[in-house]
Amino acid sequence: EILLGMSSGGNSITPFSRKLHILGYPHWNKFNPEDEKIFRTFVAWIEETKIRHYTIGQRLPLRKVDGTDWRKAFLSYLDELGCPTVGGGKEKYREFVVDFLLAKAVSLEYCDKKDEYNKRCPPPRAKPQSVDLDLSDEEVVRSLKALAIILQAPSCEDPKALLRQVDAIIESKFGAAALRRAKESSSRSENQATFDKCPLGFTTGDPLVDRAARILRLKYINRLRYLQSRINKGLTEAQEITANPKTDSRLGKVGYS
Repeated sequence: EILLGMSSGGNSITPFSRKLHILGYPHWNKFNPEDEKIFRTFVAWIEETKIRHYTIGQRLPLRKVDGTDWRKAFLSYLDELGCPTVGGGKEKYREFVVDFLLAKAVSLEYCDKKDEYNKRCPPPRAKPQSVDLDLSDEEVVRSLKALAIILQAPSCEDPKALLRQVDAIIESKFGAAALRRAKESSSRSENQATFDKCPLGFTTGDPLVDRAARILRLKYINRLRYLQSRINKGLTEAQEITANPKTDSRLGKVGYS
């Protein structure tokens, strides 16, 4: 809505348009910080209506946007607000100053109405609407068959059966559970060596035979790993028994009977 409003009538888009619009600045879609009159008017407005650091009487120098002492009053105002110094001087970095004043105004606006804002809840998510496909339409059937080819679904002449197959494949490959498994698999594969990088230790001169030998080698290594895991488990269980003996004072000995 804001972008549409800024795109018509010769209005200019600035990085501050959204904040200005939210704060209710009268000419938010025509704001140009490089224009001296607009800039001074903005400073006077944001102090008068949002920040309110000064009393009403103290704001008078800032209200006199055409006055010769306005710049001095402005720099003093920034110092009192705690605006950080940037580069060679604050007056040369208007975009930074505008952003600082807007951030402070938004923060104060929230503090003034935090109870109201905190009660607001995001709108409930709309439930996905079911789409009724007209399977009697030749164009729909052609598109469905094209999608089935992309997904490598089994060929089927019945559009209803084909639709069920496509739906099942999409759910299995792109559903929430499938995406979660793919993410977990990707994280694990970062620490695993690829098949082609697994050393064979010898060569037969035939790439196919070498590939089969590499498969057998990997299966053998996997079997050894399983055997080692079982041995480690047995050792751990034995250590838990021997390292924590039970004492039976009636028998006058330590350990299991």
